[in-house]
Amino acid sequence: TLCIGSVVACVLGFCQSAMGYDLGISEAIAGVIVIGYSVDFVVHLAHMYCEAGHQGLSTRDERVTFAIKNMGTIIFAGAITTAGAGSVMFFCVIVFFFKMAVLICCTIFFSLLFSLGFFMALLTVVGPEGGTGDLDPLIARMMN
Repeated sequence: TLCIGSVVACVLGFCQSAMGYDLGISEAIAGVIVIGYSVDFVVHLAHMYCEAGHQGLSTRDERVTFAIKNMGTIIFAGAITTAGAGSVMFFCVIVFFFKMAVLICCTIFFSLLFSLGFFMALLTVVGPEGGTGDLDPLIARMMN
């Protein structure tokens, strides 16, 4: 949640301060898209971090390395293709499409930065380790 909020704050802050956009109807609609894009990378890395625990890796460093090795390239490729698709709209004459290009490219940049940078560093320091946060033992106890 901290990473997603940071991405949204950075994107909307950049658009307000650097680009001079006011929060209008098109920006409010695009804000929903910004939230969706900002969730994507963090969720994929978090899923891979949890999956590393099921693969027998228990320390934070092992799990972060597993997540980055298995999802890092995919996330980077997704960022390149999405930013590439968004950057085509920079050539549009209609202002709405130009604003969307700015929002998409900024969101992808900040989402990549916060997911691979901040989120992975955060998991290395305070991420769940061993069976911490695993719901399987809790469910097993509730069933008995």
